[in-house]
Amino acid sequence: MPFTREVVESLLARGSFFWLDLHDLRPADFAILRDVFAFHPLAVEDSEHFGQRAKIKGYDGFTFLVVFGAVPDDDRLVEVHCFTSARFLVTVHRDDCPAFAEVRRRYAQRADRLDDPSLLLYRIVSALVDSFFPILADFDDRIDDLDDALFARADEAQLQEIFQLKRLLIGMRKALTPQRDVFGAVAVGVVQLPAATSMTT
Repeated sequence: MPFTREVVESLLARGSFFWLDLHDLRPADFAILRDVFAFHPLAVEDSEHFGQRAKIKGYDGFTFLVVFGAVPDDDRLVEVHCFTSARFLVTVHRDDCPAFAEVRRRYAQRADRLDDPSLLLYRIVSALVDSFFPILADFDDRIDDLDDALFARADEAQLQEIFQLKRLLIGMRKALTPQRDVFGAVAVGVVQLPAATSMTT
């Protein structure tokens, strides 16, 4: 489905819950977020800039989240910006997000009650969190291999891999420490997310 002003107006007019997953938006696309969805200008400005910390902020009618996942094959983080309400979930990311593949498939089939806003958001965040496990398991294997190789004979390639692993782990820690705090705030009720029961047309 193309991301146009007309498509969004039609979805909003329908009154039923929907998810839009937007990848690599153009500058003009952010005007749709601001003008058609009527998102707060500060939230739209945040969504235009990547390289942020994980966070959650409530606005009138929606909540804005920044959450992270990982892509094990590329050893990289994926930053996802979420606008969530009882009527819609809009996810924005600059890079491809393989963690969404299964959630997207199940949403298309309306499986697991994924037309429930809070449940869909939970599935998306869960998929992003789960995407870290393969990369962490790979770290274990790589560190074991490096341990063995370093005892045999250290060389420049192994030292470079150690530095690469260190940079990646530092990046993950910078992303995940604030993300842990965000989820903690939701868990203890400091921050409220939109509930399906508040859905209006």
